[in-house]
Amino acid sequence: MKSLKIVLLFTLTIIAGVLIAPQLPSRYTYGVEAWYARLGQPEFNEPFESFTHQPIDEVSTALRAKGHAPKCYGNLTPEEKISKRHDFTCDIYTNSAYGGIPATHIMFIFQDGTLTHVRVEFPSSSFEKVQDYAFKHMQNYKRADTKEDLGSDGFGNKLMGWTLPKGSLVAGTEEVEGQPTYLLWSSNQFSFKLK
Repeated sequence: MKSLKIVLLFTLTIIAGVLIAPQLPSRYTYGVEAWYARLGQPEFNEPFESFTHQPIDEVSTALRAKGHAPKCYGNLTPEEKISKRHDFTCDIYTNSAYGGIPATHIMFIFQDGTLTHVRVEFPSSSFEKVQDYAFKHMQNYKRADTKEDLGSDGFGNKLMGWTLPKGSLVAGTEEVEGQPTYLLWSSNQFSFKLK
């Protein structure tokens, strides 16, 4: 009887979401859709050092093999691009990444059919855990922001970064209340200034 109540409650929640979400303003609709998309998704634990400049089909196949459900599409909006030449993305949703850090969304960004960036999105409440992860797991790699300014995020906060064997990793240095926190991997094939 207890499991029947749980199944019924879960079913009613999904039905309510399906009926109510289209009536909400678009900024709330995205949040509801993303929440449903994350249900039951596996944790994302792909180390940044393992990312390479690889084709879309290899990335999509590897994600599916690990239990993720990538949504791949082209015709990107300006907000989805890091540079004007980006033409394709594969998105996955998750509830956590890198050892249980609450996370929401991972975006694999492609240019001319090959991977150039991976952007992992965390809620603002995960900022300190993301910082701890970055400092602990990147300690064996050269800091890129000690010799040159990597610029700033969209809120004017400085960026920090590490040089990896096949790319670089960049993160913000300050939490912005209510805004997502990101870790951004960029391929060596992409012309960032990181050395």
